[in-house]
Amino acid sequence: MVANLNLTWKGLCVEILNYFTERTPGSFVEEREVSVVWRFWTGPTDDCSDLLGERYGPCIIPGSDSFLVLPNNISRSTAVGVILHPGGPAHSPHSSSIPDIDVPVNGGGGEMGFVFAVGGDEKLLRRLHELDNAGMVSTGGKGTDAKWKLDAGDVGDVMWLFANRP
Repeated sequence: MVANLNLTWKGLCVEILNYFTERTPGSFVEEREVSVVWRFWTGPTDDCSDLLGERYGPCIIPGSDSFLVLPNNISRSTAVGVILHPGGPAHSPHSSSIPDIDVPVNGGGGEMGFVFAVGGDEKLLRRLHELDNAGMVSTGGKGTDAKWKLDAGDVGDVMWLFANRP
């Protein structure tokens, strides 16, 4: 799915994570195609993410019992940018160095239908704002390009109302 992407950082990242895994009971490393996840159950381990960030500068997304390590130029927003602008970065006003990602739009059938996005990723919402057929709801507390705002705790109830509307 991803071509022309430099993954040289990944081997060294896994080596560092394995070092911390040996010293953190119950933890393990999960290698993915473009990312690495380190799962741990004993609480936050800032030393590990700090070391990775200082040495290799990857994008580190922390969770309560894990963190995801990605190359700097990969995000939900860049993936959506590739889908919206399959011709590459030259065709996108918002993109920077986006790798070649082979993603068929609508199963390879062409135009997208209505796109509905709910979340706090403002870069992603800004990217989706390029579409005429997108409805965006922000759950973040900051300024937004989304048309609507919603508390994150209310998302499940609102989605249930949408799903069960006659």
